[in-house]
Amino acid sequence: MRTKAIVTGLKNSQKIRVIIDGVGIYMTVKDTDHIFATTKHREAVMFTLHLIAKEKITGMGHRTTHYDDHMNCAQVDVQVDLL
Repeated sequence: MRTKAIVTGLKNSQKIRVIIDGVGIYMTVKDTDHIFATTKHREAVMFTLHLIAKEKITGMGHRTTHYDDHMNCAQVDVQVDLL
């Protein structure tokens, strides 16, 4: 049975390069489900992938702001490029 696309507009087998807070990782869109140890990093990458698919561009870098359960602000620098 075929797996549904994680990000509408991108194939699950699409190769990407992710740089989070200065650390680079090569992976596929499907790997974003299980490769990150923290939710804030996974959500930052998924948000960026959705923007890339929506705008139909090949890469994007920005800073996202998340609030934890104690309402502490945490910022994440993320860059995602389609390969």
